[in-house]
Amino acid sequence: VRNALVDLSNYVMCDTAQPNHAYDADQLHGGLLQARSATAGEVFLGLDDIKRTLDPEDIVIADARGPVALGGVIGGQETAVRASTSRLVLESANFDPVRIRRSTKRHGLRTDASNRFEKSQPAFGVPLALHRYVTLLKRLQPNVAVRGSVVESFPEPQKPVRIATSVSFIRERLGAPLEDSRITGILRDLGFGLSESADGALEVDVPYFRATRDISIPEDLVEEVGRIHGYENIPEQAPLIVSVAPRPDPLRNAEHRIRDWLSGHGLNECSGYSFVNRERLDSLGFPLASTIELANPPSTEESLLRPTLIPSVLTFAERNVRYFERFGLFELGRAFSKEKPTDYPTWAADGSTPAFERRMLALLTVSPRDERGDAACLPTVAAGAGFYALRTTVLQLLRDVSGRLCSLRAISPESFGTSPVSDETLYAAPRNWMHPYRAASIHDGETTIGCLAEVRPGIIDAHARVVVAEIDLNLLLGRPRSVARFEGIPRFPESFFEISVVTDRSDTYAAVEQLVRASVPEEYLRHIDVVSNYEGPPLASNERSLSLRLHFGASDRTLSGDEVRGLQDAVMSAVDASRFHLRS
Repeated sequence: VRNALVDLSNYVMCDTAQPNHAYDADQLHGGLLQARSATAGEVFLGLDDIKRTLDPEDIVIADARGPVALGGVIGGQETAVRASTSRLVLESANFDPVRIRRSTKRHGLRTDASNRFEKSQPAFGVPLALHRYVTLLKRLQPNVAVRGSVVESFPEPQKPVRIATSVSFIRERLGAPLEDSRITGILRDLGFGLSESADGALEVDVPYFRATRDISIPEDLVEEVGRIHGYENIPEQAPLIVSVAPRPDPLRNAEHRIRDWLSGHGLNECSGYSFVNRERLDSLGFPLASTIELANPPSTEESLLRPTLIPSVLTFAERNVRYFERFGLFELGRAFSKEKPTDYPTWAADGSTPAFERRMLALLTVSPRDERGDAACLPTVAAGAGFYALRTTVLQLLRDVSGRLCSLRAISPESFGTSPVSDETLYAAPRNWMHPYRAASIHDGETTIGCLAEVRPGIIDAHARVVVAEIDLNLLLGRPRSVARFEGIPRFPESFFEISVVTDRSDTYAAVEQLVRASVPEEYLRHIDVVSNYEGPPLASNERSLSLRLHFGASDRTLSGDEVRGLQDAVMSAVDASRFHLRS
């Protein structure tokens, strides 16, 4: 008898899709059976002989003494049906799918009942399962006496799902020339109730077993008719609508150009997560005040949305430097903060979102510490080779993408350790990860759009020279692209001469260039090339030598020898009169 009663409960669940449970009525205390939330620390012994400590999020079926079933999951051992059972209490219920799912995850227990409840069961199946159980039990045991009545607690009865549609709507959406009778016949055969009107309108009552997270909108009815009619029987026909091309997204198009440009120049694209570790971000020198903390982070180690791409690319550098001596990476991604910095232009910010999001580009190059650049056979060290190589790449990229000439401005070494770390400025302030003598901000006119710096030794686990650049694409591409102008090849030959200027290591190239340009007429100085940047004997330890090649010329004639010598003398006199001096 015991097996028949239990097997019958399982059979009814498979027959009606409604889980149910039978209790030994003689083992229930206080004549009470109720559904409630568990109390913290409450202990429950299940049918699998395992004791579980419950949580207030769990649902229990309880008598006057305590839990007799973990609602929607498993019954209890104390009230289980046994060979001696002579009286039964049948229970059929409908539970919150979210709470059932959380209970199964919390206790590591999945059953046939929980699998059904966590997918949302229709409430109309609750009385059906009870009546089906009693009917089958009487058929098996005609002498069984059914006493009492159904006790129901249904504070908010589930309303039947009714959908308003029409046969013409179904026919047009399906794209098949079906007769009205064919459409309504399919729906009736599937168990739908129909109320038709003279104008072809339909009121469709969804059967209870399809009403929960299944059939809810007219398009669902179209799908039902289509699958029965056969998708292969629907004629192929192009949609009779006007196709409108989406509006182009300048930023997205620019990202495609940047991706192609950098890939063509030998850099590999990488893609990092948008989450970052709080301690890692703080160690790199980024302020945490405006970062966004996730309410449900994927892991406790990465609980913040990244305000910059730099931690991501540094992680890639640490992983790859073990296998490659020299490589370059870039990432196109998003950075997030609670609000935009005070100096961020309004034309580059999207004010429609509660958080401030920026489209960013990060570049990274890794090279050996001896700094010989690409010419590894050179006997002398090329100081700052990695930094200046990435500088050239960045400036060429910005020119090709935006059509404008961008520039770099050195971040003063004296500001490291003294400037407060804040979000008031995006890139002009020094950060802890930057090398104090190889750090610069990137400017598009007077707008600071990014930074370029060598990573300070000890910041990451990599015995190599690591150089990083980050560019705000909203700032770079938020303004119209400049139109390139054609400039003809000079008709008259140029004259050039080289000069070596000795400066302090803390002095910037921009200061030297500004001095040279101010010493001669602008129309005669065509351009300046940096030939070399030397540090070492016989120079002092705090000195370096910048070798420059100056190109002189005029647009209407060839400069005479006296004119060229006069320009040379003017440059050398200006250098001698400054804090710099010529290298002898």
